[in-house]
Amino acid sequence: MKNKYFTAVTLIIVCLLFSTSSYSQFSEGELTVDLDEIIRLNLQAMGGISNIEKIKDVKVVLEVDSPYLKGENTLWIDDNERFRMDAKTNGMTSSIVINGEKGWANNTNGGVDIIPPEYLNNMKSQFISQLETFKSPLYGYDPKNSKARYIGDENKDGFSYRKVSISANDDPDMNTNVFIDPATNYVRFLVRETPQGKQEIVLDSYKRVGGVLLPHVITSKFNGQLQSKLTVKSIDLAPKFDSGIFEELKPKKK
Repeated sequence: MKNKYFTAVTLIIVCLLFSTSSYSQFSEGELTVDLDEIIRLNLQAMGGISNIEKIKDVKVVLEVDSPYLKGENTLWIDDNERFRMDAKTNGMTSSIVINGEKGWANNTNGGVDIIPPEYLNNMKSQFISQLETFKSPLYGYDPKNSKARYIGDENKDGFSYRKVSISANDDPDMNTNVFIDPATNYVRFLVRETPQGKQEIVLDSYKRVGGVLLPHVITSKFNGQLQSKLTVKSIDLAPKFDSGIFEELKPKKK
């Protein structure tokens, strides 16, 4: 039963927000750059902290392409309090709405199920993670929650990237490697090692929206196999929400 609440959401939420901390240095010719400088340069390239912090609401339309699902998802987030996702995949439509401490989801029979309270916080976190993806994986520096260090330059697909390793304080065995293009200061890859295998996320086709540079193609692989490719068809960082969009879902008419 649990999977029906998470199937649509987890397919579109493929990038995670990881905080960074600690201190590291590396030499680049005659220059010495510390980890804080790497983060500063990335956030500056993305549009600056002041612009990134303004991102609280979003409407994004995503084209979904995976071995199992193909179609389009539309996601609304209102100040991390109200959420909605409409999915049109494999010829089927479904919706999920969360409004404060209440939530609803379409079931396979066309009816509406109340999302159990024990699932709400997890699902909210997944929606918020999607919003944080567009802010930058390095946004949210917090040494209380995680540690980071510069590993060195690494060649990948014929290009050299700065590699930063990040681990959460409460789970040091879960490492995420962030690969940054030194020419642009964009994050290009996220590689996460898990007990189940290796997940790789590629951020590509950056475009500026509302003063912030955002990835418009997000590809996720697990152990080398394609999980999903998400292409942003449109994104609005200051959307006007239609009346009733976050209200309780109604059963589909048969």
